[in-house]
Amino acid sequence: MKIEKAIHTLCFLIVALLFQGLAVSCNDDNNTKTSVDLRYNPQDAYQIGATSPEEIVFEVSSTKDWIVYGNADWYNINPASGTPGSIYKVTIRANDNTELDDRVDTVTIQSDYWIGKKFAINQKGTAFIAIEDKDTVFTKDAGEKRMVIKSNQNWSLKVTSGGEWLSIVGGESGSLDGSFSVKAVANKGERRFGEITMYDRNNEAYDVLRFVQEGVTLEAETYSFRVPKLAGTYRLPVESNTEWKISKPDDISWINFNQTSFNGDATVEISYMENTGSAVRRVELRLETIGGAEGVEPVTKTVVLKQAPTLNGSRHQFNQSGPNWGQWNNLKPVYEDGDLILKIPGGTEDRNRSYIANVEYGIYSIGIKSTNITPENQSEIYLGMLFSSNNYEGYTYIIASNSATNLSAPGGPALNNITVDYTKEFVMTISIEQQGENLYVEWWLDGLPFATYLDTSFKPSIPLLTILLGIENASWLPGVSILSAEKSLIADWWEYSPPVDWGD
Repeated sequence: MKIEKAIHTLCFLIVALLFQGLAVSCNDDNNTKTSVDLRYNPQDAYQIGATSPEEIVFEVSSTKDWIVYGNADWYNINPASGTPGSIYKVTIRANDNTELDDRVDTVTIQSDYWIGKKFAINQKGTAFIAIEDKDTVFTKDAGEKRMVIKSNQNWSLKVTSGGEWLSIVGGESGSLDGSFSVKAVANKGERRFGEITMYDRNNEAYDVLRFVQEGVTLEAETYSFRVPKLAGTYRLPVESNTEWKISKPDDISWINFNQTSFNGDATVEISYMENTGSAVRRVELRLETIGGAEGVEPVTKTVVLKQAPTLNGSRHQFNQSGPNWGQWNNLKPVYEDGDLILKIPGGTEDRNRSYIANVEYGIYSIGIKSTNITPENQSEIYLGMLFSSNNYEGYTYIIASNSATNLSAPGGPALNNITVDYTKEFVMTISIEQQGENLYVEWWLDGLPFATYLDTSFKPSIPLLTILLGIENASWLPGVSILSAEKSLIADWWEYSPPVDWGD
């Protein structure tokens, strides 16, 4: 750092490394430079216990005399000062805290005029509130339970959830050890939940007691789900302890149930027809208890089913209409009569990929015309995406077929076991959409989803995508060699559709 002689004020430079500090100053009398190289490595803050607190240890060195000091008298610093030229190990030992309240102080590391670091020490106090059996289950009948508190301070209680059926009988506040009772009225309906919050002497929430009262149970695994446009069956697990039924609006004819009445836990098979329309189909299904004892309230739940529409996408021939597909690896794709041809020389462990960049979220389908992959050779077909920002760095995801009989998606997404016949034409699709702040990706084979992935962490700086299609020839198993036959993949069209508007 260059300091001009005409400046007559104090100035400094900080080098922010883990065990390093540096200060430079100006001398007003003779305009000569002086500096302090102060180094240290404590944390920004320490939390220590009330009794037998752990020691705080860190190192300090400087080119000038240095000191470490605080404002409180409940801890000792050893050594609290030092001379230049050596690395000192500084230890802070706190006394036991016999008071109820926490206590905190700030420790400063200084050399000459230069303050290098301030950090906090927070020592817990002895205040406590303890209770056994915090989680309690009541039967559906009216009941009461006595609870014992152990404490060394004032406390209070309040029902913060479930006040329509849960109450505190006596002992809503107290000092030191004490007790109280929790009362539940009879439950004539669904299983229900309640909470009592415990407050300390400062009226701050200290703990939460949770209560459950048994009743009628009718819980679907999910209350909103999506299905693809093609006809199929969705299996919906339902938890119940009574008789119940499922129904749909009378004017809905495109879904049916294998069974409508059940007793206890069951899985409903919901069959749906193909959606040939251009809009999402939506239906509300009704779960409802049947009969029950006199005075028992019926329980109903609504489950929303949405079915994807038939896509009205724009179809293109490769490099004849729409964005151009480029060369991703050193092997060059061939574009011939609107087809994309990816080849790998026989006996070579290599890959050949083509891509389109700077495209938007949506649904990208590739018509695979032919491939000479067989179950005997070690090959993969890729269809993936990555973000175009930051020189193609960041989130990437690829699917692969290394068995030549089943598509798989390494990395842990949800998978359906869908088989592909490589001797026939087929369509591979990748759907990329934004759900709130998250990224949701699906892969389809001939219109049926087989892999899904929800990314809740990566946020692209520019929401533009690169779509990648390729083939790889690789020896996946030890001792298995690359076959001599040339590997090739021929795709004869690609299609883009905007993301489906699910109306969420």
